[in-house]
Amino acid sequence: MLAAVSLILAALSTSSLVLAVPSPLSQPKVEKKSALPTHWYHKRDHPVHSLFRRGPGDDPLPAVGSPEWAANFAGVGQTPENNIPQKWLDALAAAEHAGLIPNIAPAMTTDGGLTTSTYPPAANAAQEPICASAFQCRHEDDIWDAPANMIGLSVDDGPVSYPDASPRLYDFLKQNNQKVTHFMIGANILGNPQMFLRAFEELEDDIAVHTWTHRHMTTLSNRQLVADLGWTLQIIHDSTGGRVPQYWRPPFGDADNRVRAVAKHVFGMTTVIWNQDSQDWT
Repeated sequence: MLAAVSLILAALSTSSLVLAVPSPLSQPKVEKKSALPTHWYHKRDHPVHSLFRRGPGDDPLPAVGSPEWAANFAGVGQTPENNIPQKWLDALAAAEHAGLIPNIAPAMTTDGGLTTSTYPPAANAAQEPICASAFQCRHEDDIWDAPANMIGLSVDDGPVSYPDASPRLYDFLKQNNQKVTHFMIGANILGNPQMFLRAFEELEDDIAVHTWTHRHMTTLSNRQLVADLGWTLQIIHDSTGGRVPQYWRPPFGDADNRVRAVAKHVFGMTTVIWNQDSQDWT
């Protein structure tokens, strides 16, 4: 079982991604250690890379935090679905045409998915075919638990500047030689690029996706899902030498079979939930 841990950030929860034994990465040009037995990102020959390459190759990408780097996300804002690359939409259309995305209606919301997500009274979200993780439905493709005799620690929502939350957490992790997986919000990376680099380069921790806007994902359309996930993947790709994460965590643990299918079949990502919550976000 995982152990609940209370640190500094407003949304610290445990997952099964970070294990105790580091292992070296094998990719050329960008060698980094990893706390995982595998890597947090896809191999360079994975087809998902074609969705995020800026040109014929990923060298050189703009320096993280530079005006050129930030300019690539100038049209994203808090409504990323208003600016979606055609190749992402083409990948979604292909997955839908192949029957890989279940025809499940988005959950209902009163505020655009910011704080609410509800299913119709007749729908049993805890069972198939919906299988909503917020209703404790454990889909076989999801990760909820660490392997036996392992503890996995993860931090959601970063990087966060107020009130020095991420810097204080990073100091703690470095002082205690502790590895975690950072499920990061795309808009927060854009606003705090140097904090992101500290987690990635100084701490050499594992990076994963926590969406761009932190909305309830089950309330979004397929197109909105592609935008929210895709732009977060893009900014991580552009900030890590061209890496594309394999893992994502839905805000509020809010995923169902439609949402996880979009993440998997469009972007090749595995959904990660948790089995213990520190409750320090309340």
